[in-house]
Amino acid sequence: MTDENIHIKNILALTFTKEAASEIYDRIYKKLNSFVKFLDNDKYPKQVKLAKRALDEFADAKIQTLDAYSGSLVKVRARIFFLLLMKLNFMQSL
Repeated sequence: MTDENIHIKNILALTFTKEAASEIYDRIYKKLNSFVKFLDNDKYPKQVKLAKRALDEFADAKIQTLDAYSGSLVKVRARIFFLLLMKLNFMQSL
């Protein structure tokens, strides 16, 4: 966590199993939490600030299985496709 322009929601971590995704989530959360608790704020103010921000945004972390991620992409694209079809049908009815 050294770049102020990178937010948790912009990072994608993919794995094969739910157990691995859960473990990755727990490890990252614990590491960020330890940074906030144990880093010297006077010596490393930027790093502490970024770790606190990452903890605040951690609910938005995308740590999931390949299957879950693929499914989410299909759902999003299906909605877009459906909306385009609806628009096309509407335009043809005019």
